[in-house]
Amino acid sequence: MEVDGTVIKEISKLLKTPYILITFALASGLILFLPDDIINKMYMLDFRNKFGFVLGLIFWFSITLLIVMLGVKVYKRYENKRLNKKVQEGMKRFLLNMKNKAEIEVITQMLKEDDYTLELPINSGVVIKLQHYYIITPAGNSHYVEMDNPCIPYFLQPGVFKAIEENEELQKKFKYKE
Repeated sequence: MEVDGTVIKEISKLLKTPYILITFALASGLILFLPDDIINKMYMLDFRNKFGFVLGLIFWFSITLLIVMLGVKVYKRYENKRLNKKVQEGMKRFLLNMKNKAEIEVITQMLKEDDYTLELPINSGVVIKLQHYYIITPAGNSHYVEMDNPCIPYFLQPGVFKAIEENEELQKKFKYKE
């Protein structure tokens, strides 16, 4: 039997699924740790005695992989929360330090709209800067644009709206809830 790269990829993919690892851990753990009378009723006493070492390796290998996978999942969740908080603080700081009257006016006008959407010129430096800093985003991905005045709808990012809603200084700056 020849083992090539695809077989190894499939085996590694199979071992990364938690259901397979849980099954291996449960099956090998039960065979190893159930009392002799229960194992004897299943006619597996000779199997356990003969392959106990291999079952132990399978058990510890699968338990270890499950613990590592759980740790990675917990770490990723914590890291995502930390990064989201950092981005939100950076956005708030950016909005507080914003001095350009045209940028402030664009955000103020968007806040006055019911759906926080405004049709803005594509080639405007203000629009490009706000889009670069993820303050605004185009609404949709295909637009009919007039060539003499290229404008498309943009909407205010939810994080920006949240930052303005939670900070009184930003509410005054962007004339929100007046």
